[in-house]
Amino acid sequence: VAQARADEAFEYATQAGEDWWIAMAWYVRAMAAPTIADLRERTDRAAALLSAAGNVHHLTDLLGAAAYGALCMGSDEDAKVFVERAHEASTQFGRYYGWMMLEGNLGLVALFSGDTAAARDAFREELRLSRELVVRPFAHEGLMGLGALATADADDDRAARLRGASEGL
Repeated sequence: VAQARADEAFEYATQAGEDWWIAMAWYVRAMAAPTIADLRERTDRAAALLSAAGNVHHLTDLLGAAAYGALCMGSDEDAKVFVERAHEASTQFGRYYGWMMLEGNLGLVALFSGDTAAARDAFREELRLSRELVVRPFAHEGLMGLGALATADADDDRAARLRGASEGL
């Protein structure tokens, strides 16, 4: 269904000749990608169009979502590339909510790739921002991420306390 709607949006945007909406249609197409190869190709195309249209907001969202999608598809390396590109794009404007999301994705990518120091920093920043913005679901993710790191460090007591704290959100 998502693919059909994305194709429909692309068709209308192309007929209208609106670069901004064509870029947004590719954004939706990327989010509907069924495979990692499709995700790579569509994200690259959407990113190029969003950049050309000056749409940094959606460019950052696209790359962050693609990182999460790549993780879900089992491609840690692609997730790392996407999250690094998203991080770079996000420095162009001060959008705290998007930054918080990116930090969570960065933490997950770092955790799954074994970079515990980067994961710890990212989850802590995600927690800091979620506290500042009062966005509990992201606090849950940050606490669970830090709990996973505590487990990796064989600190079972800390891991249990972090999991318990995350359940209360």
